[in-house]
Amino acid sequence: MTQTAVAGDFEVQFLLTKDGRLSAKIFNRENELQQYLIDKIDYSQGVGLTYKVDFDTFKELMRDIFSKGKKKIMTVDDFKQYFIQHFPSYDMAERTSILHIIFEETLGMSRMEVQLYHDQEITQEKEAELQRVCQELRENTPIQYIYQKAHFFGLSLYVDSRVLIPRQETEELVDWIVTTHMAAPQLRILDIGTGSGAIAIALKKHLPQASLTAIDISEGALVVAQQNAKRHGVAITFLQQDILGVEDLGTSYDIIVSNPPYVRELEKKRCMPMS
Repeated sequence: MTQTAVAGDFEVQFLLTKDGRLSAKIFNRENELQQYLIDKIDYSQGVGLTYKVDFDTFKELMRDIFSKGKKKIMTVDDFKQYFIQHFPSYDMAERTSILHIIFEETLGMSRMEVQLYHDQEITQEKEAELQRVCQELRENTPIQYIYQKAHFFGLSLYVDSRVLIPRQETEELVDWIVTTHMAAPQLRILDIGTGSGAIAIALKKHLPQASLTAIDISEGALVVAQQNAKRHGVAITFLQQDILGVEDLGTSYDIIVSNPPYVRELEKKRCMPMS
């Protein structure tokens, strides 16, 4: 006697053999996956050669059958290999940095944990989020914009498309100013083109005695900078000004610092996408 059960893309066919054993075949849309011959099954023969299976045995049978057709669960190492394969344009250092950000932000894993738990399975929900991140990277969205976070001089800053992403090289400029003026009793510092506020906030955090003024031509950038200053609890005067149109700053400053965009609009058009 044969009975059939259908579940999703799979069809399971049960057959009670003449010698009293239960066999099961599982099919997917393409081909037969596997045949099972089960010896230790409790059954009873009655009218029409019907049978019954105890519930625990049936659950074990179904779990075994359907596990054969399940999609392979992605692991941490699987995603790492997937990323390397699909983003070959990144050099090793940049790829390592981006992967670290992805693992930390999406999976909550540190560099050490990625190494220790490389075979850890990723949930379907997290896998979907990882695929979304990869799609945005394919569209040339910087990883910092995707997670709306950038790190600068030990600070975590909010960033979005209204501001440029703080560069790690700029930390050297901040470090030089802090080291050189640590002992100064008072300082008046002007940050021109503040963007996310990275330089001004970092200077104020490490030179609390300084009075900071930060200007930018973009209203949107100033909104982001003020948000970051509030997050880090520093008092900075923000002004919307075009420095190229200012004839008189109105006051004197001990330090004027700036790290403006150094890629011309003409050069931007020539830049090749990263992937």
